[in-house]
Amino acid sequence: MGKKRERVFEFIGNYIRESGVSPTYEEIMTGVGLRSKAPVAHHLQALEEADLISILPNTSRGIRLTDKGKASLPFEPFPKEVQVRLPLGRIAAGKPIQFPEHILIDHYTYENSCLVSIPHSLVKEKDHMYALQVIGDSMIDAAIYDGDIVVMSCKEADLFIARRYIFAIWLIDREETTLKYIYQEKDGRIRLQPANKKFPVIYTYPENINIQGWVVKSFTPIN
Repeated sequence: MGKKRERVFEFIGNYIRESGVSPTYEEIMTGVGLRSKAPVAHHLQALEEADLISILPNTSRGIRLTDKGKASLPFEPFPKEVQVRLPLGRIAAGKPIQFPEHILIDHYTYENSCLVSIPHSLVKEKDHMYALQVIGDSMIDAAIYDGDIVVMSCKEADLFIARRYIFAIWLIDREETTLKYIYQEKDGRIRLQPANKKFPVIYTYPENINIQGWVVKSFTPIN
């Protein structure tokens, strides 16, 4: 494997380890220092042919490490995890959801709990974490699907905005909650960005949002 392709491969592994999702072509291009997406596609095709990755079609974050790929990385792409029980609520990945007032607890419904796996390094932060079941398809290009569970951390959430994490956001004027990327616009507004072109962007102002946490990981529950 050439040095540039090795850098692409290791960048993918590092990105998955740090964020829990695979990078987009544009993120690989920027991260590795390529001039366009064409060489990214070329390297990814070669990695797929070598059975180091698989690529889901029509998905911007559709790169998956194969078993061979995981074993070929010079580091462990998935940190050791332990199971913990967290409060389970709901959140919209689509149009914001309004919850009944009588069951609101910090803007989420906590009628249930669920057993989830979290990185061992985050166990000490367990008291700052909770789980939400996703309703809607607005984040599918970030590999978060309707019915998935997202594990959230509410500790120092503001510090993660620049790193393009996905956030649970309480819209104060609507009394609704949603799951989106957050961007600061030049005119002072906040842009809440879905990961699905079929869904509209939400524009609002900083005083109208309350960041409830950032996504640590997501998974599809087994029924």
